Amino acid sequence: MHVILISACEKRALKKTRAILDSYAIRTGHSSWQAPMTMDGLKEIRSSLKKVATRQTAVAAYINFGVRRMKLAWVVGAKHKFAHDGAYPVASTKKQQKLLMLDEWVKASSLLAGAAGDMHDIGKASQHFQKKLSPEMGGQKIRDDIRHEWLSLKLLQQLRKNGWDWQLAWKNLGKGLEKFTLGDRHEIEQGIQNELEAVDYLVVTHHGLLGVEEALKNDPLALPHYENHVRTLVPSLEQMSCAGELADSIFKSHQKRMQRLTALIPKQKIDQLLYWKALALHSRAALIHADHIVSAQQYSLQKPENVSLFANTKLKTIDQDKKAKLQDQPLEWHLHQVGDRASRIAVQMMTDLSLSGLSEQTVEYICQPTTHPRFQWQNIAANALQKNIQKHPETPALVFNIAGTGSGKTRMNLRAACTLRPDDPRLAIALNLRSLTLQTGHALKTSMNLSEDEIAVIIGDTVTQTLFDQSKEKIEFVDEDENHPEPIFDAWGEDCDLPEWLHPLFTVEKNGHKVLDQKETTILASPLLVSTIDYLIAAGEPHRQGHHVKALLRVVSSDLILDEVDGYEPKALIAVLRLVQLAAMYGRNVICSSATLSLTVAKTIHRAFESGMQMRAALYGTEKKSIIAIIDNELKPQVWLERSSQKSEFNTNYQKHLDNLQVHLLSKPTHRLAQLLSLPETTVLSWKQSVLEAVKQLHQEHAWNFKKTEKKNFFGAYTGCQY
Repeated sequence: MHVILISACEKRALKKTRAILDSYAIRTGHSSWQAPMTMDGLKEIRSSLKKVATRQTAVAAYINFGVRRMKLAWVVGAKHKFAHDGAYPVASTKKQQKLLMLDEWVKASSLLAGAAGDMHDIGKASQHFQKKLSPEMGGQKIRDDIRHEWLSLKLLQQLRKNGWDWQLAWKNLGKGLEKFTLGDRHEIEQGIQNELEAVDYLVVTHHGLLGVEEALKNDPLALPHYENHVRTLVPSLEQMSCAGELADSIFKSHQKRMQRLTALIPKQKIDQLLYWKALALHSRAALIHADHIVSAQQYSLQKPENVSLFANTKLKTIDQDKKAKLQDQPLEWHLHQVGDRASRIAVQMMTDLSLSGLSEQTVEYICQPTTHPRFQWQNIAANALQKNIQKHPETPALVFNIAGTGSGKTRMNLRAACTLRPDDPRLAIALNLRSLTLQTGHALKTSMNLSEDEIAVIIGDTVTQTLFDQSKEKIEFVDEDENHPEPIFDAWGEDCDLPEWLHPLFTVEKNGHKVLDQKETTILASPLLVSTIDYLIAAGEPHRQGHHVKALLRVVSSDLILDEVDGYEPKALIAVLRLVQLAAMYGRNVICSSATLSLTVAKTIHRAFESGMQMRAALYGTEKKSIIAIIDNELKPQVWLERSSQKSEFNTNYQKHLDNLQVHLLSKPTHRLAQLLSLPETTVLSWKQSVLEAVKQLHQEHAWNFKKTEKKNFFGAYTGCQY
């Protein structure tokens, strides 16, 4: 094929991109190149350009489409420099940018996260915690009688009751210390109901969820309990005593944010429980993210002078070759920083999560109609989905792909995802832990024409994870906040760009220098992620802290494909359902595939998706629509529109589809009919003999001659059943 490359680069990007393009193609103008090349060569150019891409980079590639015109293949860098069809502007004008219009719930989440950030660590002002941070206690891991976030919750509640008098709040701290309360409510039997309860919830859970009583740990209806946070009902005097004053500025910042939040809360009739559940989930992720980033910063090279309250310690140089853990961030500074950053992140998660999707070239390849008669059902299903998404653009979809084994479900899953979101689609494919291998990722890359930088694979490295689990048993926590170490995931993929505001979350220290963790950034930034389910389900598990935030960012920015979704045990399925609920809440598409997807599992998945859509409707204060589709390789696809305010007809439609499918399959000739064997005796010898006889019989019925020899071959499988 013939390729034309056009550069619209500026400043420093000019030199780098010209060097790359000159090495692959002939320069035909000031900013243009052309050359005949293969698709692999074009992929290599794109990969090379992406490695040096900056904000000033903008290179478009065009390939010949038939003999009459050139077609845009991809753009590396600033895509806005070129039109959707690849046209370059003759001239441009500038006008003042309008203020970013934020949804009301995003503003509310920003205020909630900021208000919680202002107060999240005020419990560290105890004499006990300040002593724990002292150089004399450096290197020791000391458990608190009462975790600092529980003290922060109780202090915040006492501050509200006592006119924001810091010392009076400490004096009354012992009242109801062991009782879990939120806002003004003393009996917590339902979820969050107002802004006071929401900020209390964020403060007390910013390092981990509450949990339940040990005796009730297997009871799904058990209520939150203090057991994880209050280790003794008679704490030490140091734990309950104030170590110093906290500036009024932090209290005023919190109060102003809460006043603005109260004024912003929707006055119209909405489901309050769903609204606050969704808002708290988003805001908590922003708070954890902000706390993680700010805590990792070093405030000063030496211990700050004239500071009475500190938030944490850092390893600092005290002599030429000697280092020690010394107090670092002043508590007031830490609270202000976390509050301000949490407020920004809550907005950025919804407005500035600009991550690259699959290239136009890849999407076109995945969506091209198949000509093979066996896979014609894919064309019919894709057309049905396309018609509905064109009628209802930007509408989240739930697709059940129940096509038979060997009918091309994997390709159809990707095609459905690209059809539902054709512009820069980002996908996360979640596979059962046992089925994921490196070959899965390589097979997808090869068969779907993916570039190296478009796919990342999380490898189910059981050896690494086992070592991590063993070390976790020895190291209960890793810092003075009693944070647990994050799990280890090995990943394969190319470097990908992240927005700058995300860099601190993925920064690690290597050889004394702070660098971006390539594996972690690849997992988030790659357009297509092939993952073990255990990585992604952390998005729906708030107790997973840093891992929760990273997985949540992936779910917020990707459509979800769940392969063999009916292959999970009930407890694991519950975690998968939380993931489906989250994806729906953030308006993402979910595609579930299995040739044996029962009504029971399907309606459970639909209920989780429906719940997510109801949470989304509560956030936006309006009715929300979703597209529901059932597709397979035998029957005409069923696609319909559901509304969050109306009763769903899913159960009836799915059962009707299964009944029709069963009738259709019974009308077709039966191949490879399974057999159920009985055992004359319940012994190993009897079992072996029955299997041998069955194999001989099946061999006679299904074997075929191997080439021109007298040998016959056949393949089969058996399943052990107990009843």
